[in-house]
Amino acid sequence: MNIYDIKKGSITFLNCYYEGTLLFLGDVHASQGDSEFTGHANKYKAEFTLKYSVTKNQKIPYVRVKTEKSIISIFSINP
Repeated sequence: MNIYDIKKGSITFLNCYYEGTLLFLGDVHASQGDSEFTGHANKYKAEFTLKYSVTKNQKIPYVRVKTEKSIISIFSINP
């Protein structure tokens, strides 16, 4: 997901319903709009710290991003 609001200080809630699922993090972008629809983004070398926790027995219908000002629901279809 290439979403502008997923950045330092935001909290991303990922929904997962399969035991044994793994988490993969991809590349970092220095700039781009919302998504890579046009195939363009400025890749950037970066280091970051990831903190995560697993919440069991609770379901959310879509990925959510909590920022300082809002909570964003993200709907996407995997082909």
